Amino acid sequence: MQLLKTFFGRRILKTSVAVFITAFICQWLNIPAVFAVMTAIVTIEPTVQDSIQKGLVRFPASAIGSFYAASFFYLFHISPLAYALATLFTIVTCYKLKLFDGLLVATLTSVAMVYVIEGSPVDAFFVRLLTTTIGLSVSTLVNFIVLPPNYLKQINTTMDDVLKLASVDLGVFANSLRHHELDDIQAQSKKVFDTFQERLLKVESLILDQQKESRYHTQLYKKKANIDIELKQLHMVKRMHYHIGNLTMPLHTEVEWDEPTHQTVTQIVDELSAVLHDPDHFDLNQLEQHLKTLNHTFSQSAKREVTLVDYLHAETVVLYELIQLTELMVYYFTLEESEDALST
Repeated sequence: MQLLKTFFGRRILKTSVAVFITAFICQWLNIPAVFAVMTAIVTIEPTVQDSIQKGLVRFPASAIGSFYAASFFYLFHISPLAYALATLFTIVTCYKLKLFDGLLVATLTSVAMVYVIEGSPVDAFFVRLLTTTIGLSVSTLVNFIVLPPNYLKQINTTMDDVLKLASVDLGVFANSLRHHELDDIQAQSKKVFDTFQERLLKVESLILDQQKESRYHTQLYKKKANIDIELKQLHMVKRMHYHIGNLTMPLHTEVEWDEPTHQTVTQIVDELSAVLHDPDHFDLNQLEQHLKTLNHTFSQSAKREVTLVDYLHAETVVLYELIQLTELMVYYFTLEESEDALST
């Protein structure tokens, strides 16, 4: 099973199993399998909760489509008018009832049903309801039992990618700071920053899916603490993203540190970037020492702030953002160690 999952993918395998079982049941009951199979295919969702929620929408939508197909077949038989009216009324009714997740499937099956009705339209309508019920029930049960989704590994991998992107973005800032070229940093970091944002959205989606799935599987529920930690870490990384973004924004003044201070701050940025790229470099004592250095430099810089202007000097802005970023990193990697302890 593990080999099949690796070769085909979890969702493809589950869809195939659901189709087989659905078709087998329909054959055993001697009823048409095609609509039940179509329903089973579209009901396999990333999580069990999504399958249930969308199934509760698709059943009434399919019933509506079946009703209009049977009604217009009875009135106009197989004709262009029957197809058109079945489509029109199915779409309008589903839209008015806000059955958006079932609209497309209901419309397609309504049109197809006009062609395949044999005998009494009333019988065809109830057979269609039965096949829809079989398809929905089988696919939901398969989604629950067969290879239940577990996104924890994917979450961790994607989060590592996000941290590496943060490291690259921070490295661009460090290089610009080292060569006194902060004016050009926004253009250099834009692509990395946008990719950073996309990966964050992906991690958030995976964590939400994992939270949904943990409600239906005891094994995953036991790992709820890990999911809660991942969620907290996601909030930390979002804030890191915000502060790194602020570092790449245009500044009102030039950075005017003396050379020792300039080298110290640049070295700290390099080390923060290294920790983000490889968490094995995380050293709580070292980060806390960096915080002390940044806070001390910030306090000296704040004393020199000119209050006659309505903006902050570049040194103050950079130091503030670096202080916030370092505090978030301390919190993030402390949570990471807690998660590792829970996993062992």
